[in-house]
Amino acid sequence: MPSTEDKRDDSQLNQRPKVSVLIPARNEEQYLPSCLAAVNNQDFADDYEVIVVDNGSTDQTAEIAASLGARVVHEAEPGLPRAREAGRLAAKAPILVYIDADTHIPPNYLTKVVEIFAREPQVVSVTSPVRFHDGDFASNTFIFWYFQFYRLVNFLRLVDFIFGGTFALRSEAIARIGGFNVSIAFYGEDADLSKRMKREGTIRYLGNIYSLTSARRYQREGTFTTVLRYTLNYFSVQFCNRPFAGSRRRAQSALRFGTIFFLMFSLFLYAFAFPESELFGKVIYRMHSPDKVVALTFDDGPGGESTQEILRVLREEGVKGTFFLTGRNVDRHPELAAQIVREGHSIGNHSYNHSWSLPFQRRSTVLHEVQKADNAIYRATHLHTKLFRPPHGLRTPWMLSTIREEGYQVIMGDDVAEDYFINTDAQTLAKHVINHVHPNDIVALHDANLHNDDHTETAAEALRIIIHALKHQGYSFVTLDAKE
Repeated sequence: MPSTEDKRDDSQLNQRPKVSVLIPARNEEQYLPSCLAAVNNQDFADDYEVIVVDNGSTDQTAEIAASLGARVVHEAEPGLPRAREAGRLAAKAPILVYIDADTHIPPNYLTKVVEIFAREPQVVSVTSPVRFHDGDFASNTFIFWYFQFYRLVNFLRLVDFIFGGTFALRSEAIARIGGFNVSIAFYGEDADLSKRMKREGTIRYLGNIYSLTSARRYQREGTFTTVLRYTLNYFSVQFCNRPFAGSRRRAQSALRFGTIFFLMFSLFLYAFAFPESELFGKVIYRMHSPDKVVALTFDDGPGGESTQEILRVLREEGVKGTFFLTGRNVDRHPELAAQIVREGHSIGNHSYNHSWSLPFQRRSTVLHEVQKADNAIYRATHLHTKLFRPPHGLRTPWMLSTIREEGYQVIMGDDVAEDYFINTDAQTLAKHVINHVHPNDIVALHDANLHNDDHTETAAEALRIIIHALKHQGYSFVTLDAKE
């Protein structure tokens, strides 16, 4: 790790590190070496220090940490928040990265975290998901769906939460709120930290970079019991400003209420966000052809050079696609919208502003968004379309009713690529689509990224791989045609 003397010269030893990696540890001699190995394997170019906080261990935790080049700080009083606070007070860097001793961060973790802090000054904390490297079926299933659920509610700006296993803070922000709450023993400490840090700025969820951690707590206490404890403490901290300390009977009553609420909320989310759901009204998410066909669709454009690259690949491969255009981008690139039609591709309406809140807007607002996009598309292409794809794939019953009354067919995607993540490589994107495709699928790709007008070359690169693979598997490519 770059903070050890064998990797730095004398001049570097006097420099302030860019990042302090803090690892609370109590009797972690079994897990700590692999955790430190992952920290030592970072591709981060700047200097960073590694501090292991020995929280009253009775094994060789402190000795192992020191032998592997970490600075050891001692906190005899047990308790995770106490260990984290001791690490904070000992740290020298403006960015604090906390890692559990049984967790392995990926090689680009520090680089990505520092990039976010540098690019987004309003961000005070960065958090990311985990996967289990030793989980059983129950814990693995839970953690997978938990982060799928969190990804959605975070995207809708319903919840911002710092996950305790791996997260980063601006040291000045945590100092302003008085550090960690050392009165909390364990459960509820991450909820307490999240609640207080949100007052200082934005909590940024980095959803496309996973760390590996141990499922030992879930296996030791049981997945159900562990989830119940985390859940009760989260709500107790949110509404009562303290961890849950009720009786077993109160816990069971809270669980019953929480289960009913969760099931109802999950049903709403399924109907609201999952492409195949028709609980809120009819949508088209697959085709019905006797042939082995697939439809390639592209959202959010036109987007400058990225759309031109997509069109070039489609032209060279002799494939036609369907482009769901945002009116705002059509007004920015009318010549590209015209080129899409001129080259024989179909088009659809993807609203004007691509707002996440559109499903919750009044009927008049939905109509204005759709009609404004239609006007922009007609000015550029001299065509009207009766295909509509909801922004972000989100819909409500009243929004669908309004759209259908205007004569639109609502088109979803059965195979949704994750090419809106700028840092995802072409091979990963292509593999995701190819592994999930079936005959009659509507594949949802992106020819623009609303946060980066040029997107990247990754989408075009991935598209070529996808087309070659599907041609090899015997697929033909069709468009979704409903033009006037």
